[in-house]
Amino acid sequence: MAQEKTPTHRHVSYGPEERQWLNLYLPSGNKPAPVFIYAHHNGSTADDVKSSWADPTLAQGTAIVSWESIAKVKGMSDFQKCAADAKVMYAWVKKHAATYHLDSDRIIIGGSRGEVL
Repeated sequence: MAQEKTPTHRHVSYGPEERQWLNLYLPSGNKPAPVFIYAHHNGSTADDVKSSWADPTLAQGTAIVSWESIAKVKGMSDFQKCAADAKVMYAWVKKHAATYHLDSDRIIIGGSRGEVL
């Protein structure tokens, strides 16, 4: 079982709802870092960031934003909330880029949000 990575900033609120939080994993230095926005797989949480892939990502100078919404998407209503939360989270990242030394012009989104069951 892979070891979870400890975030630089844990459970930061990006919106008014309790479900709207994220973890920031920041590379060393104060230079604006490119950003990988990680969408965890269905049934997991934003805490599920493994050292096996996070350590090399951070070593290359890329920050990681692992965001939470609804951990297990069960239908269209959940999907719609997650999509709306994603927009709020993305706006938060852009707004706070200078605070956390993030390069808001170099953002990639990936992961595996999973399928609606």
